[in-house]
Amino acid sequence: MKLLVTGGTGFVGKRLVERFNEKFYLRMIARSKEKASFAQSLGVEILYGNILDSDFVHLACKGIDCVIHLAATYNLKNAVKNNVDSTKNIIYACQRNNVNKIVFMSSINSKFKKQGTYSLSKKLCEKEILNSHLDYTILRPTFIYDDNGGIFIKQLLKFIKKFRIAPIIGTGEYRIQPIHLDDVISIIEKILFNHKERIYDLVGPDILTYKTLTDMIYDSLGIKRKIKIHLPLIFLKYFGSFVGIGKDKVLEIDEDRTANPEIIKKELNMPLIEIATKLDLMIRNIH
Repeated sequence: MKLLVTGGTGFVGKRLVERFNEKFYLRMIARSKEKASFAQSLGVEILYGNILDSDFVHLACKGIDCVIHLAATYNLKNAVKNNVDSTKNIIYACQRNNVNKIVFMSSINSKFKKQGTYSLSKKLCEKEILNSHLDYTILRPTFIYDDNGGIFIKQLLKFIKKFRIAPIIGTGEYRIQPIHLDDVISIIEKILFNHKERIYDLVGPDILTYKTLTDMIYDSLGIKRKIKIHLPLIFLKYFGSFVGIGKDKVLEIDEDRTANPEIIKKELNMPLIEIATKLDLMIRNIH
């Protein structure tokens, strides 16, 4: 099977390229030679260009069996336009080149009642995929973490370990369901050979509140005195940007990020990694 990967230098994409390179023929779109150097060393075919360029995308899809579309911009000024336009380009290129399948990495945020710019862009991209008449699979991940914690959990781990304080936005009672990166990659591999048009919510087996997650981190660190500082949403609405929390994140913070993991377990016949089994390793890997 010949695969085209967009977003191959990102958090999910890099692990996917490293694992899939041994099993499939990979072609990867990249914009930065520096970020794509790891793939070059693996012998992956790399095309340098921009997925907003429809002619470039058309050429990139030639001879491909499946496109794994991971690329997205988080820039709030142009997330909707760029994410939707690039997805349209890929759909059109697939149609013109008779590409059999498209796997689209969306987000659990696409189901939120209160949506910021990025979340709205994912919702609109899904609509384009659903109307494309292609053999598609849409994936909606929640927080993705790896053995180093990933973007979200790593920051929380480092903060609690250094300051012994857990910052909690709002009540902290909003629910999350983190999924391990290795499970995400395994799911993508399985669905490559599944020709049902499906949407999967990518969630782990554990439903936690944010406060529960901080308690687990305290316990793993052996810290008995659990100090939690609550930051009210109204404060962050006006001053969040000064601490790296944008208005979109504040708007969506209390949205429910959970789904039924049994669908993945049953349909794809795979177990899911429990976060408790990885916490000690994540702590050891903190630098």
